[in-house]
Amino acid sequence: MNVIHYTYSLVSLVLASFLTLSSVSCRRIISFVESEERESAFGIYRDSLDTLRMRRYLAEIVANDTSHWKADLIVKHRYDSIADFNNIPLWFAEEGISADADESLEYLRQELNEQAFSEGSFYISQIEEDLGVVHALAFDSLGLDINQVLMRLDYNLSKAYTRYVTGTRYGFVRPSRLLNRLYKKEDGSYAYLFDYEAAEPDYDETISKLETDERLDYLKSSEPADAVMFKALRAYLKSATDRETRLKVAVNMERCRWRIKHPTRNGSEVIVNIPSQYLWALRDGTVLDMKICCGAWNTKTPLLCSEIGYIQVNPEWSIPPKIVDSDFPRHAGDSAWFARHRYFVVDRSTGDTLNIARIGADGMRNHRLRFVQRLLMAHGSGVLQQLPPAGGKHRVQLRDIIQHIHGPVLDGRDFG
Repeated sequence: MNVIHYTYSLVSLVLASFLTLSSVSCRRIISFVESEERESAFGIYRDSLDTLRMRRYLAEIVANDTSHWKADLIVKHRYDSIADFNNIPLWFAEEGISADADESLEYLRQELNEQAFSEGSFYISQIEEDLGVVHALAFDSLGLDINQVLMRLDYNLSKAYTRYVTGTRYGFVRPSRLLNRLYKKEDGSYAYLFDYEAAEPDYDETISKLETDERLDYLKSSEPADAVMFKALRAYLKSATDRETRLKVAVNMERCRWRIKHPTRNGSEVIVNIPSQYLWALRDGTVLDMKICCGAWNTKTPLLCSEIGYIQVNPEWSIPPKIVDSDFPRHAGDSAWFARHRYFVVDRSTGDTLNIARIGADGMRNHRLRFVQRLLMAHGSGVLQQLPPAGGKHRVQLRDIIQHIHGPVLDGRDFG
């Protein structure tokens, strides 16, 4: 139920233009085997097929591929590590181009358009151009080498396939890397905003499917973890016209792709929906619900899944000096305001509770005093996995705030 309320840019998540392609049907060919008896869709260019030239072009392609995207690195390693060239090409053989190439291109183009992705991020134009050259056998008229075109086409198809499949099944971005380096705190460290366990893409499975007859079925069966919500957002995206709305929908579609590990339900749980600012507490069929407010910009509420170690009713909360300095001095002398919000002040050196009415604005800025509020607070026991070695815990506070807002506040803080 937690829904992200942060705005962030997702690389290449822009509206894609629709391209058309006249597909030429050909037989599915998987292995690259030399045979004089077999017919070839390459016609007179069959005799121009040269494995040594292909290897040289492939080496150039691999050397010029500077992408750091994990999916690309996996494909790059696959093409660079196989010794027997007959096992390298995946989308063509001596007999011609696999029919999977055309079907995959058509499927990718349709899906990318409907999900608001840029076709450029998946090499659609280059793949279409190369397929057109191969089907028309236009190598000489365009001054192209069939060996270069085939290797570029094969490599780009594999990269587009792997990018799409792993991204659709697991997400195109890693949420922990993105959200936990999104907001820098005053001490220079990053706020830990995402504390779910999200599955990493299964690249081994993807490559193994890519190398078999199952690759097209695997491509078309790829869907996000939360397929129901994803399909609803996808349908809504079709009617959205302004850029901001489309970006928000696209970002939430990305969230649906994350395979997040959720806790096993045991009858007792607290669920918080951050954007709707609502909380549900469930136990043995009984539901307690209430409105909440989420954390401020500098104390963002983290997305987390954690056991609740304990609930402390009406505890004391030491108000940070920064909040005291900015909000309290203007209420100096207003004892009713402090009483209404259950604030009191303690001398740090003696531990004595002081009379708030006798403390002026300047005195409130004296950090020898500690301002305290009685509030309701719940502690989550989930240990942060990517904090410094000292570690830490999330503490989620449900409390009244200084402004006149009805209901508790959900304020996420980091405690190392």
